[in-house]
Amino acid sequence: MKGGKEKMRILCVEDHEDTCELVKALLQNFDVVCTATVGAATAAYESTRWALLIVDEHLFDGSGLELVRKIRGRDPSIAVIVMTGDAEITQSEVKDAGGQILLRKYSRSFIDDLSSAVERFADSTA
Repeated sequence: MKGGKEKMRILCVEDHEDTCELVKALLQNFDVVCTATVGAATAAYESTRWALLIVDEHLFDGSGLELVRKIRGRDPSIAVIVMTGDAEITQSEVKDAGGQILLRKYSRSFIDDLSSAVERFADSTA
């Protein structure tokens, strides 16, 4: 980044490789690391300092919202975006778990919404 600043570190927890690759491509100005499971995300979270989590709700080995609750209990300041293709998940459930933003993967504006949300978090941590 400009002025020799380190790139903001983002942990993306997503079990569909194509979605993870999309997130990485979209957020190429950030240091994005993807994991596919709650277990791998927990290990990655514990080994590195992250500025932002992007978490899918439905993962192979558990609930993204439960992962958010677990991490939020350890780090009340970390920014969290929850993304899902599940129309039943509500913004209220995301907030109750500790997430700030809910994004619908299949929304026409998903790419723009994700970019805007990450940029807002990046601006607030700069």
